[in-house]
Amino acid sequence: MTRVKVEPGICGFAYSVVTSKKSHDALDVRVECDCDMISALAKAPQEVTIQDLFKRPFNENAVYQRAGGCNLHSSCPIPWAIIKASEAELMLALPRTVTMTFDD
Repeated sequence: MTRVKVEPGICGFAYSVVTSKKSHDALDVRVECDCDMISALAKAPQEVTIQDLFKRPFNENAVYQRAGGCNLHSSCPIPWAIIKASEAELMLALPRTVTMTFDD
């Protein structure tokens, strides 16, 4: 199991993305949050496959398409966090912290 904690900033909600490996190329994804905007995305576990993670072009990626269907704000980091956690769970990437800092 891989858990990624996300603090997206101004919205004030904290999120967790939890991935659990089902097979060598598929896993279940669960999003834990209190945000009404992603409640549709968080309601049921999703299956993500390696093909979903690497689908190109970007707008045809299944994770982003599901998130788009939930009417998320375009800068919401949750779809990206789902992909990063999934890559780590399937051992396609190292689990390393990523930060974005505004330079004042």
